[in-house]
Amino acid sequence: MISFNSSRRVFLGNFAWSMAGLSLAPGTLYAQNPAPSEGKDAAGSLSVASAGSFRAMLEGPLKLAAAQWLHLELGSHTEGADAVAHALINGSLSADLFVSITASPVVTVLRAGRAEMAYPVARTELVLICSPKSRFAAQFEQARQGHGNWWELLQTPGLRIARSNPSADPSGRAFLFALMIAAKKYNVPNLVETVLGSPLNPAQVLPGAMGRPCLRAGTWM
Repeated sequence: MISFNSSRRVFLGNFAWSMAGLSLAPGTLYAQNPAPSEGKDAAGSLSVASAGSFRAMLEGPLKLAAAQWLHLELGSHTEGADAVAHALINGSLSADLFVSITASPVVTVLRAGRAEMAYPVARTELVLICSPKSRFAAQFEQARQGHGNWWELLQTPGLRIARSNPSADPSGRAFLFALMIAAKKYNVPNLVETVLGSPLNPAQVLPGAMGRPCLRAGTWM
C-alpha cells in the first residue's frame, strides 16, 4: 500500500474537516492510495470519486471551496457508488477521496485494502423529490403536510418516476427497500410492483445526468 506524503495528508485532512464542519452534504469520505501525478504537483490537485448524488456539490461549492481555502484544483468522477467502489478496487479508476452516501461501498473499498482511513461526516435521509413544475406538485405538498399518503401518490396513473439502478447504486436499493417496508407497514401487498414495475425497469432507471434535467423541467416527479 502506498502511503500519502505529509503534505498530501494535510491537504486531505483539511478538505475532509472543512466539509464536515460546514455540514455541506451527507456522506463518508475515504482517503485512497493516490494516483500518480500527471504533469502537476501532486499537492496542487485533488481527485474525488463519489456517488452521483454528490455531483452538484463537487462541481459547485466544494470545487470553489477547495480552490479558495486549500489552493487545490478539484477534479471529480461521479456515478453509482457501488460502480465507483468496484472501479477503485480493480484499478480502472484512481482517486484521492471517495465520497459515498451510504456505508456499504466504503466497506467494500476498505476490505479490498484500497483505502487507508474513513471519516463519517453526516447522516443521510431518503427523500422523494418532486419538481415544483410537476402537475403533481400540489398533491405531494399536501402529503408533506400530512394531508395525504406518499405511497398512494406514487401509484397515481401518469406519474413518472426517475430513480437510480439498485444493482449499482445504494440509493436505488434504499428506494426499493423503502417500498418493500411500506408495503408491509401499510398492508399494500403489490406496492413494489405497482410503483416500480420491476427493480430494473428501464422506463424509471436513469443516470443522474439524465434524471436531473427532467426533474427540473417538471416532466418527471
